[in-house]
Amino acid sequence: MKKLVIFALCMVMFLTLTGCGKKKAITSEKFTSLASEQGLNTTDLTLEAAATYGYVKSAVFAYNTIGDLQVEFYILENNDKAKSLFNSSKSIVETRKTGSYKDKSVNLANYNIYEISAGGSYVYMSRVDNTLFYAEASDSYKKEIKSLVKKMGY
Repeated sequence: MKKLVIFALCMVMFLTLTGCGKKKAITSEKFTSLASEQGLNTTDLTLEAAATYGYVKSAVFAYNTIGDLQVEFYILENNDKAKSLFNSSKSIVETRKTGSYKDKSVNLANYNIYEISAGGSYVYMSRVDNTLFYAEASDSYKKEIKSLVKKMGY
């Protein structure tokens, strides 16, 4: 019994110290800075996105000079809007599950992740709180996308 109590206390302390797997959302400015460090060009599309979708508070598009690596970062009105956009985007991307593919889905605390490699292309999307990150490119850019994701903490 004593060992069980000690184990339970240790687990509570561990979960408290790790934040129960929570991630921290970044700002558009931080995303722009990190994307630029990766050698990507960035364009603020907030006005255009907000005019079409009133719940978009910020939108930044990043791309390489060739144009075959595209990354999007959004800050939305609230978590529910971000979850909804994540889920609808995921549903669209999941239609690529034909032939040979590899996908992974994570749903924890305050974030969701979905990634898929199929037909020579790679998609990585992540929602943290009210933010959404979406990247799409050929499989050859997977390393660059993962590097940016790691720097973002997404």
